[in-house]
Amino acid sequence: MQNIFRVAIVPQGGWLGVCALGLVGLVGCASVQLTTEQPSPPTTLIEAKSYMASHDARMKALDYELNQQSRACYERFFVSDCLDEVRQKGAVLRRAHLEAQGAAGDIVRLDNLQRRQLKK
Repeated sequence: MQNIFRVAIVPQGGWLGVCALGLVGLVGCASVQLTTEQPSPPTTLIEAKSYMASHDARMKALDYELNQQSRACYERFFVSDCLDEVRQKGAVLRRAHLEAQGAAGDIVRLDNLQRRQLKK
């Protein structure tokens, strides 16, 4: 007599099911957490000059953190979802930095223009 074994793998709603439900906190499907804060546009000349002086360092720190988060995505279950989330959060932060840089530049230019007009 011949023994025939049929083996089937049936998901029981374990780790994969929990990730699909969107419960955060598991290593395999936790959302990306960035430590870089979203900058607010400067409102005073001192804030504008301070932001302009530290802009390059802030952007390098942001790029470094995004690179580290992208590398960490390869240790997770849903790699492409994680990479997409890192890219999206990075784009939001870069856009906020560009807006803050533009506002700071405007404030500094207006101050320089006012100083020139006072000298005349």
